[in-house]
Amino acid sequence: MAGRRRVAIVGAGPAGAFAAASLLRSAGDVEIDLFERLPTPWGLLRGGVAPDHQEIKRLEDTFDRQTLGRGCRFLGNVEVGTDVSHSELMRHYTAVVIGNGNVAADVTRVLTLSPTELERTDVADHALEALRESRVEEVIVLGRRGPAQAAFTSTELRELGNLDGVDMRVGRDGVELDPISHRWLEEEGTFTARKNTELLREFAARPARADARRRIELRFLCSPVEIGGTGRVESVDVRRNEIARADDGTLRARPVEGDVETIECGLVLRSVGYRAVPLPDVPFDERSFVLPNERGRVLSPDGEPLPGVYAVGWIKRGPTGILGTNKRDAEETIGRLVEDLRGGRLPDPPDPLREQIDELVAERRPDLVTTAGWRAIDAHELERGQSEQRPRVKLASRDDLLECGATGR
Repeated sequence: MAGRRRVAIVGAGPAGAFAAASLLRSAGDVEIDLFERLPTPWGLLRGGVAPDHQEIKRLEDTFDRQTLGRGCRFLGNVEVGTDVSHSELMRHYTAVVIGNGNVAADVTRVLTLSPTELERTDVADHALEALRESRVEEVIVLGRRGPAQAAFTSTELRELGNLDGVDMRVGRDGVELDPISHRWLEEEGTFTARKNTELLREFAARPARADARRRIELRFLCSPVEIGGTGRVESVDVRRNEIARADDGTLRARPVEGDVETIECGLVLRSVGYRAVPLPDVPFDERSFVLPNERGRVLSPDGEPLPGVYAVGWIKRGPTGILGTNKRDAEETIGRLVEDLRGGRLPDPPDPLREQIDELVAERRPDLVTTAGWRAIDAHELERGQSEQRPRVKLASRDDLLECGATGR
């Protein structure tokens, strides 16, 4: 293959960062550009990991060192499919890797943490101000399926049950398994599912904390059916579910005929997953909302690998797993890409020079945020954080991010 191989990675979230790092380890002579529709990299690691989980957020330093620090370029505020098309990318790159950057527990914890605890985090200023004035006294977490199928990691669940000044309550129906779930847990259940069930039983057996200022209640086998209120949320109607085994062998929640319970509340937050959207000119599975693929190689409608197109992260497997899942997932995909590179199965792009894609992107997005622009944003946020004795104070609006990013051009 003539010249240096060039790869575009669409999405600079954890999946894209892991993919770039894996590709550099496996084929160090490759040029990588990270395209991101936001002005900042690292996706949910920056914007989705709870602000009190700074030990996880330090992964940003690892991503930076393993990607931008090794010559990968960041092209932020550029939306593939709108500002530049898939077919245009294929003219400039040997391959395209498409990626997408346990939320209920994070939201619940942040709602019940004290302002003093939150002030030590990098939570956005506008959110911190709102949480300082919060009158939240009780958070009810509804789960469609039973305790054996809870999606928490054991670490997150244990953390949720040991917050200072917060009473954790689990109803008896939250720990007594139905026959189907009991058999599934014994025969097929994961270590995490078994550990979660143990923790929930432990929480249910605790006496109520009279000194608690706030309360968390975990409810299982129930689904919201209607939100009530005039001009604002005032209640949510909830129905009971039962566990049933579907035709494909998976355990599903199905509604039980009977009364609907009304829970009075002032706020409803949805945390039930993510649905990907198709990218123009790229095959898309409308039923599973993923790119059809085999171990990361994207497949054409006739089931054959589409040369030069690969998938990582949620667009590859659906919205499952934790940050570390993306690492294993990316290594599998990059393994296939490297096989194809070494096997000569990827043709040279018609316009392989960096300057050619740079001219195209600059014309379409004059407010492009480059690696230097991100460095300026990062430095500004860290400096503000240092002055307030916080990890960082993030710029929350796109306009502020773009203005700061422009200083790095």
